[in-house]
Amino acid sequence: MKSFVENLPQPVQLLCGASDVQPSECILNDLQLKAQYPKTMAKLTELFRGWAESGFHEAAGLGFPIYPKSAEFISINSWEFATNTSCVLNAILSAARKHVALEECKQQCKHKRIGSKAKCWMHCRYDAIVNRMPQSELQSILENAKTSTECNITFPVFDGPLDYLMGQNNVLDFGSWGARNRPWGNSRSLSNLKAWLTTMTNTSVYQGWHDWHTDGPHSYGRFHKVFIMVHKSPPRSRNRTNLKLIPAETLYAHGRCMEQLSESVREQEKAAGGGLFARYSDNWERWQQFWDMAPFWHGLEGLSCEIPLDPGDLVFWREDVWHRTQDMDLSRTGLIIDVLRYPLRL
Repeated sequence: MKSFVENLPQPVQLLCGASDVQPSECILNDLQLKAQYPKTMAKLTELFRGWAESGFHEAAGLGFPIYPKSAEFISINSWEFATNTSCVLNAILSAARKHVALEECKQQCKHKRIGSKAKCWMHCRYDAIVNRMPQSELQSILENAKTSTECNITFPVFDGPLDYLMGQNNVLDFGSWGARNRPWGNSRSLSNLKAWLTTMTNTSVYQGWHDWHTDGPHSYGRFHKVFIMVHKSPPRSRNRTNLKLIPAETLYAHGRCMEQLSESVREQEKAAGGGLFARYSDNWERWQQFWDMAPFWHGLEGLSCEIPLDPGDLVFWREDVWHRTQDMDLSRTGLIIDVLRYPLRL
């Protein structure tokens, strides 16, 4: 598995698992899985058969039969720049100012909202970066950012946790002036920009963060998950850059008090002087609108547990189990397998 990913061209490796923008080279169907990794797939089939024979599949609510259907490699890329994502993107957007098609933008954005969170503003800047800025200039900015600690946030949309964005939509499709339902001014457009920058420069602007989400619930008949840790750099880092999970029954038991739990956990994190998002309230307007963070994020954190993993370790979870990336301290590659379950309910 490790050699398969290492033989993929750059920047394909960096974008494996990147939500809806990931390259097709990172995806395997069931026939490819069996052909390329017959021993692993045989062991999984034997494991699932044992669960059925023992009655575990019924007790755990897994459905039956279950079998591996498809898979994708998922990369987490450690940050290679001296400042955070907000600083790097701010530098790029600032440099793009001189490349903006001013007259066209003035005409198109007439009588429309202005500012860094406005659709027209975003289109003008993105157009300047993607279509007008010389690639050599873009490369120079990113190379400088690897050593420079200078940071001056001048655009309000960048004043937030941009390192932890999940986005969708085609990586090179930033829309047109008249297009409807484009993701301008929110997490998806910023995430797409990070992926596009990675494509153009072979740098880890896109790190591969996956925030709290679930692939179920199981009553809908979707996919369970198998996660195999393929590679870590450095390899002997069992406790870093893994997964965080929340047992489904634990989450259900706290369903009616999640708002109170979430605020309580946040206050504890603030008092302790730590926590990934301790400074952000669950009800903060930009939390949902621009960065697409999970509701009751702090509450989910309070119910979660970290799963230490070495290369070769495997984790199975039911489709209604909430999970996220633990951190992005290291570069690592995992293989996540969709486990199809029956009966399917619509």
